[in-house]
Amino acid sequence: MSPPFQCIDCGKKYKTPGHFEKHQRSCKAGKRSFAEVLEVTKRLWEVKKKRRLDVERIQNDDEEMPVGEHIVAERLDVERIQDDEEMSVDEHIVSEAREVHENARQANSEPSLAQRKAPRAVGPPRRYCQPSDSEDSEDDNVRAVPGAAGSSSRSAVHPSGRHSQSSDSEDNNVRAVPGTAGSYLWLKPNDIRRLYPVPSKLDVNGIRRSYLIAGDQARLSHDPDPVLTIQDLIAAGIPLIATCAERPKEAPLLAGTSSYGPFQSKSAFEVAEWFWNSNSKSFLEFQKLMGIFKQPSFNLSEVVSTDWTQTFHSLGANKDDLSDSDGAWICDDGWKKAKISINVPFHHAMSRPGNISHQVGELHYRSIMSVIREKISNADDATQFHYAPYKATWKPNKSSPEVELYGEMYTSRAFREAHEEVQRLPNTKINSGLERVVVGLMFSSNATTLTHFCEASLWPCYLMFANESKYRRCEPNARLCYHVAYFQTVPNSFKDKLRERNGGKLPTENLFGFCDREVYQAQWSILLDEELRNAMKDGVVLMCPDNKERCFYPRILTHSADYPEKVSAAGLRQYGLLPCHRCHVSRWELSKLNSPLDTERESDQRSDSQQHGLMSQARKKIYDDKYAVAGKPMDDILKDKSLQPVESPFATLPIPQGFSISSALVVDLLHEFEIGVWKRLFIHLLRLLEAVGVAKSLSAELNARYRATPSFGRDGIRKFGVDASAMKRKATRDYEDLLQCAIPAFELLLPEPHNTRLMKLLYTCAQWHALAKLRLHNDLTLQLLDYTTTQLGAQMRTFERDTCSKYQTVELKTEADARARRQGSGNELGSSERRPAALGVFTIKFHYLGDYVSTIRYYGTTDSYSTEIGELAHRIPKQWYPRTDKRSFTGQISQIERRQARLARIRRDIQGSSSGSPTSHASGKFRSQATVDSSYHIAEDQNDVIYLNVEFTFDPDAPEDPYTTDFLPKLKQHILSRLLLKYGFLERDLPPNSWESIVLGDRLYRHKIAKFKYTSYDLREKIDVVHINTPQCNIMLLNGRCTVGSREHPYLYAKVLGIYHANVSFLGTLPDGSKLVPQRIDFLWVRWFDQVQEGSPEFTLDHVNLSPLDVADSIQFVNPMDVLRGVHIIPRFTKGLMKHQDPKSSWIKDEKLWTEYAVNRFADRDLFMRYQYGMSVGHAYMRDDFPVSKIPSIPQDFDFCILPSTKPPPKAPKGKGRAKATEIPPGDHPSEVVSLNIPAPAPTPASAPSAHIQAPNTASSSRQQIRTPSTHQLTNADVDSEDSDREVDGAEDGEEYLDDMDDEEITACEEMYAQELMDEY
Repeated sequence: MSPPFQCIDCGKKYKTPGHFEKHQRSCKAGKRSFAEVLEVTKRLWEVKKKRRLDVERIQNDDEEMPVGEHIVAERLDVERIQDDEEMSVDEHIVSEAREVHENARQANSEPSLAQRKAPRAVGPPRRYCQPSDSEDSEDDNVRAVPGAAGSSSRSAVHPSGRHSQSSDSEDNNVRAVPGTAGSYLWLKPNDIRRLYPVPSKLDVNGIRRSYLIAGDQARLSHDPDPVLTIQDLIAAGIPLIATCAERPKEAPLLAGTSSYGPFQSKSAFEVAEWFWNSNSKSFLEFQKLMGIFKQPSFNLSEVVSTDWTQTFHSLGANKDDLSDSDGAWICDDGWKKAKISINVPFHHAMSRPGNISHQVGELHYRSIMSVIREKISNADDATQFHYAPYKATWKPNKSSPEVELYGEMYTSRAFREAHEEVQRLPNTKINSGLERVVVGLMFSSNATTLTHFCEASLWPCYLMFANESKYRRCEPNARLCYHVAYFQTVPNSFKDKLRERNGGKLPTENLFGFCDREVYQAQWSILLDEELRNAMKDGVVLMCPDNKERCFYPRILTHSADYPEKVSAAGLRQYGLLPCHRCHVSRWELSKLNSPLDTERESDQRSDSQQHGLMSQARKKIYDDKYAVAGKPMDDILKDKSLQPVESPFATLPIPQGFSISSALVVDLLHEFEIGVWKRLFIHLLRLLEAVGVAKSLSAELNARYRATPSFGRDGIRKFGVDASAMKRKATRDYEDLLQCAIPAFELLLPEPHNTRLMKLLYTCAQWHALAKLRLHNDLTLQLLDYTTTQLGAQMRTFERDTCSKYQTVELKTEADARARRQGSGNELGSSERRPAALGVFTIKFHYLGDYVSTIRYYGTTDSYSTEIGELAHRIPKQWYPRTDKRSFTGQISQIERRQARLARIRRDIQGSSSGSPTSHASGKFRSQATVDSSYHIAEDQNDVIYLNVEFTFDPDAPEDPYTTDFLPKLKQHILSRLLLKYGFLERDLPPNSWESIVLGDRLYRHKIAKFKYTSYDLREKIDVVHINTPQCNIMLLNGRCTVGSREHPYLYAKVLGIYHANVSFLGTLPDGSKLVPQRIDFLWVRWFDQVQEGSPEFTLDHVNLSPLDVADSIQFVNPMDVLRGVHIIPRFTKGLMKHQDPKSSWIKDEKLWTEYAVNRFADRDLFMRYQYGMSVGHAYMRDDFPVSKIPSIPQDFDFCILPSTKPPPKAPKGKGRAKATEIPPGDHPSEVVSLNIPAPAPTPASAPSAHIQAPNTASSSRQQIRTPSTHQLTNADVDSEDSDREVDGAEDGEEYLDDMDDEEITACEEMYAQELMDEY
């Protein structure tokens, strides 16, 4: 398949439109060619224009001609003569243009534009003319449609028979339209609609949306977030035309029916709905059932008389499996079963060679087009389904330029390019006159175990729609991850069939691996059926809930999967020499993340057309020439690219610009970083703690620090367990929490200078994770992410070189035990001896971190396509599994899925389609305007009363309470200042000591909880809960003394000691002479934190300490409206507890106070963005008069710390034995450092290699040793023993991947990739 974008002037080829457009703007050959041809082309068009005017002048002098079909025939003759004359007159001009254009191209072998241009048609064929009423049009691409206001044409035939010129002679949107008295408007063969960019006005947040609207569409017919006005459309130049006549409408699904599906009554339906939607026998579910029984319309006899066996069968069965009467209510195609058949090649060296077709199982799947129809017809989801994408830009203030925003998938560049490509398709009978809509398909697949104590597993494939908001897709209860298939693996019985076919001899593992890949591709071939391909090519017309027909074009945008499935989909070898599916980076160079040597990422990308050609060549040798699936013949073709001989169904999708599965396999933050890079780093840090000091029990100290770390937020930092360092069934969220709180926990556990190096690395990891997981990016944050990626690569390599190499580390006990379980057979375990272990972080997952910036720019933020969405969706089939018979559970789970979906559809039909606000998302409602003041909520009850005359009665014998010193004067002064500010006055407008006129009614009312609403960085409405006497009692406020250029910190931090309200009266008069009525005043009693400046601000957290009680303003009162949100404060454990604890107070809960605290800006993404000044869209206070954050840049003398290549030495030729370690060629010496004219570690002399290279027990020695192939690989008949450079996937690489999984994930992986990955280890 040729690349979709090629420059016709210089011949360069590009895979992405962005690079192609950039090249077009700077192509010198194109500019020269255009300049030289321009003059010649101008002469050509002048002659044509003169000829046309002469013909029209002659025809206007003729007498009136008849109308009808004679006019059509005569017009054809006139145009043929006209074209012949133009061609003869302008022949020398065209020849000259071609000659000049060819000379401009010089030695380019590609044909010129003039050469590749199709010959000019002599006249329009008859199929482009409107036939008479008695004739039927036979053209599928062009048809006559009713004329509309604003339509134009180049030429029209008037009833008089004379030709008239349209006012818009240059309009390309010409179509054949019937006029009056038999007149016709002519349709061009390649009819392309005119597209108009329509920008909206800036909203209150400074956001502008730019749509691309077709000229015949006039306006957006449906927009969940309406922003465009009629004035915007007129300013963009869109003619306000009348819409075309609607086609006959089809009745919506279940419209007008009063039935309850297979149920005879409403009572039976509601009981069934409760049963299938209930997953546990909880008291809440019991109350729901009682609520059904208490309904006045409930009839128990109707429930009892129902045949539940037959009813539930009908509820989950396909329509074709039921009678016409029983299945009349079903509106979907249900689940299908297809036989999975593959051709198994037996090579010529086997006893019975040949290609044999084998059936390896059944695939349970749903038609993707059926899912699309069901989605489009859903009235509830239609209100939030985006038909037209847009580009979002943000202008923080008047003086700043607009930057692009990256968030939702329907605003991504990938979606917009697909939308533009569909809009520019020629008009056909199917799409003519209809709005064209791209249906963005997002797939996610990953295997999961259904229980904890058995090996039952399921491999679901989920389908999500990019037209919907990610905030809804990410919520599991929204059920927007549609089950479309349950993939099957090769069963164990398949081995018996192959052994029987091979004369009783078991074939090689390479053949089984080949069959695994063939089964995977065969199942995708079933899913990507002919109906879907036709819809991709020609579109499909569907009736929408708004009673309008639209033409929908499905487009696959992303496919989320873990690494083993990615390489299976892309046709790569597992952990091959070139393990990346996007570029040709070597497996020995994976540590070069964002360094100057990391050039393959941009300059050496994979070519799909080249790879498909190599795969086809290899498959021809396998199936036609009877070669083995592995061995030297296959390596000669595929090894250089690390490919497998697969035939991908994605390569043949009918997309005009081609489809690249490698590009669609997007990054995966969950597997690549959270349980990939970070998990490996965390485990190695535990090894280092054991190596540094066993006697000091550093691991126990680490556990104690994590236990003392307070929780934060509802979905933020959870309370850590007793043993945080124990690797016992931790979920991904646990590793995320460990990272977010790692800096205070690991501080000073390692000696200097390793501690400083580790603190910088942990800060960079946390910052990279926060940036990569943002839900709303812009150009500024992406620049910061790119800078952080460079820092992460350099600091990780520095930590490996300068810290990890200084200690001899071994496996953790849990790692050794897990390896023993994997290596054991039956009830016998393998060796649990703790082996040497290195950092081992430089895997393919580390390399993938450099692709996040480009992926976010093209597909939007990572939360749209993270595999975390699929992992959360696994909860649903796990809830269904106990309802099955535990044997044939795949088919039964598919029936349960249909039952729940159909019950929900019946419920919607009963209640009618709800409006469904598009702003009610799971993570908070959308706020149309970000405000500085945060609203709050404090309860209105007055149950907890504090009597002031009792609390503040003077007792000479009682010790003085420093907390309540000047309590009442400070409170009254605070209340008076708020009252004056509320009515527009200042304190100086009143006489001194006016606060004494404040009357509190001798009582205060105490509360324990206050809720603060705030607008997050991504314009969502969030709530923080402040609970006194708990760790979640800290708040942050704006510092009024901080301005642009000042050294003041922009935020103030405080600990809430109490939440109160008082019924306040003012006995005095205001400056204008008016009186105040009594009113309720809410206030917070707080103790301030003081800033502690220490270290470099770039890689350190903010450090604070509690203000001493003897300071006058240490305790004050705060207006709740001034609170921004809650903040996560962690003790700085290295500073210890305060030597002198504060005295006890009856107003304050007794607790241990620490000397210093760290403000954890990484607790959640919104808190992190509060410190990226000027980059946050939702934080309105940052736009004006606020410190501006400058994005740091990599300095010229930056140490990238390029590590030596880990490539092992080449094997000795056959018959000469293996090369000794001292015979490594100089260019491959492991201690050699590449010179880049940048500071790098000093090279170690060849005579004295570094200690961690030579020592057999050091951390990195295991990676430097030569790997030996396993026994079955050495004796494999399909492996050429003479191929000394054969690429073998050894156990070491498998262990790298398995170390990232727990036992449950390993079991699922064994089910998915048993023959390909697991059997080798």
